[in-house]
Amino acid sequence: MAYTLEQVDLVRLRLGVGYADAKQALDETDGDVIAALAILESQHAAATAAEQFDQTIARISEEVKQSLTGRPIVGLRLKLDDQTLAEVPVEVAGVGAILVSLLSSTLAHVRLETVLGDLAEAEQ
Repeated sequence: MAYTLEQVDLVRLRLGVGYADAKQALDETDGDVIAALAILESQHAAATAAEQFDQTIARISEEVKQSLTGRPIVGLRLKLDDQTLAEVPVEVAGVGAILVSLLSSTLAHVRLETVLGDLAEAEQ
């Protein structure tokens, strides 16, 4: 199915993509603008999730480096926005901490923080 330059511009401007991406999405959907938008939005969401995952891995790597320089990780804190949901000493957390950290990276407002040093002092 053919599509017009106006349709390409609509997809391009709506999602901030280039002409090539807009044209490819319209090619894949036989000119269906809504389906093309859905494809590009899905691709954007996947790229955003991958970027958040990469950022989380980089943060964890940096925290591990910090712990190796003398400040031990003594606990984990699960937060929703600015509210602390749970705090667990690292002895209890174990391997589950890594899984929770990776899971938290996929949620928009939930984050897992490592607590360095004394857990009681870190709360202050």
